[in-house]
Amino acid sequence: MKLRPDAGLAGQAQQQRKRGGQDQQQALLAQANDEGYNTDGIGRKHAAIVASASAFLAITSGLLRHCPRPAGTVIIGRGSCCHGLAGQQENKKSHRLVEMAARARLHGVVRLRSRHGKTRHSWRWQSNGVFMLSYRHGFHAGNPADVFKHTVLVTLVGAMQEKPRGIVFVDTHAGAAMYDLTSLMAQKTAEYRAGIEPLWARQGLDSPWRDYLEAVRSFNPDGKLRYYPGSPMLIRSMLRKSDRLYLCELHTSEQQVLAARFADDRQVEVIAGDGYRALERILPPPGGRGLVLIDPSFELKTELELMTDALARALRRFGHGVYVLWYPLIEGRDTAPDAMPGALGLVGEQWLDLRVKFSPAQRLGRMTGCGMAIINCPYRARAVLERLPEEFKS
Repeated sequence: MKLRPDAGLAGQAQQQRKRGGQDQQQALLAQANDEGYNTDGIGRKHAAIVASASAFLAITSGLLRHCPRPAGTVIIGRGSCCHGLAGQQENKKSHRLVEMAARARLHGVVRLRSRHGKTRHSWRWQSNGVFMLSYRHGFHAGNPADVFKHTVLVTLVGAMQEKPRGIVFVDTHAGAAMYDLTSLMAQKTAEYRAGIEPLWARQGLDSPWRDYLEAVRSFNPDGKLRYYPGSPMLIRSMLRKSDRLYLCELHTSEQQVLAARFADDRQVEVIAGDGYRALERILPPPGGRGLVLIDPSFELKTELELMTDALARALRRFGHGVYVLWYPLIEGRDTAPDAMPGALGLVGEQWLDLRVKFSPAQRLGRMTGCGMAIINCPYRARAVLERLPEEFKS
């Protein structure tokens, strides 16, 4: 599939490449760097010119020229951008391109709509290249972070549904929606053993822990813990006829799973692409009520910046919406959104930040805990949620 060039720096760079204007090309690289894109160490053989925020990444000067071109390669001019592990192994600069692509919001938005049992596709920009992140939630499903996150989520959905008007739910980083804890992927890390497994046999739990556990048990009717529902399945299990769910995912394998899982579901729309960018197309919801779950993997060091930028745009379009942000607490990294309320102009009860610390048995490498920050938390849920961090300890 070929991508048409866009205007701005990317278009200029392609023209300079055709004319062999290396000096001009380097000037454009410098200009891109001035606009805030990390181009350090990307030389002539690996020149990547980033357009302004509304344009896309142009691959120039034979980037990955020696890379094999598997199915799905995106071709721009004479350069190619290979996807998957092979592309990352061949291209030593791939991590920089990932960062640059993410910062420019370059991931394509591909819609997979279910209509009468058939999957229809419409697309704008499609990036199958090294911009693809490697995170797969199947390795981490059911871990302590999931337990906390999904308890908060179930509580919020239930509180919002106390009013009869329909709600639009959006999951910007949906994953595969359902996970088999007996799979090789889950067994490789077995993180669920410190999360959902010890909770599974508990009796006499109070709400909202009881509500969360009952939701997970509904996917395991034989009483044995095997299937763990991700956020999409938990929300879908709670949808009323008046509600709608949008699921966004960048990883191609997860996209296919989502599309197949919800192919015949008229209340669910899968968007194969950048969830941050998709918010501009979904918000504001027609009925004026919505909840957006933002649950990134934090593979990118700029994730908080990307999240803040996306939220600023979303709040301008849908200022009274409920936004739920998950984040990890990682040793040696600044991943807590402490500066976000000030950056977004949020005051008082517009911002609720819930954090939990993992016990030594629950720790996941350098991840020592996690948090859920909520913008415009429903008042029906606030008092319940404020108790969760303390209750999580037991």
